[in-house]
Amino acid sequence: MLAGLVLEGSATTAEEWAELSRKRSIFSRVMVRKIEMDDTVRSRGNLKVAQALDEPTLFFVGAKYSSTPKVLTEKLYAAAPSTIKKKLVIVPGADHGNASYDPLFVSAFNEMFIQ
Repeated sequence: MLAGLVLEGSATTAEEWAELSRKRSIFSRVMVRKIEMDDTVRSRGNLKVAQALDEPTLFFVGAKYSSTPKVLTEKLYAAAPSTIKKKLVIVPGADHGNASYDPLFVSAFNEMFIQ
């Protein structure tokens, strides 16, 4: 068993991530009409992992993430069992790669794991 887990801007499933990615920009909407996935990739992601968590988990995402929209992290948080210690942090103005430097994340991390 892990002492704790931190998930930053994670995807629920490959299909959901691909669909949101396709809708992300006008270029994507015009140029990408259909995304076909190999069966080995289909349904891959963190949704099933989140549903089976049994350790304290900090879910965090920058509000401006473009590679993995915050809605995916929100869904993972909701899917995690209510019986575990969990926290969701959405860092305003942050993008991928800089959310963990924000005091909001640092405070949540300390609250969850350092105490």
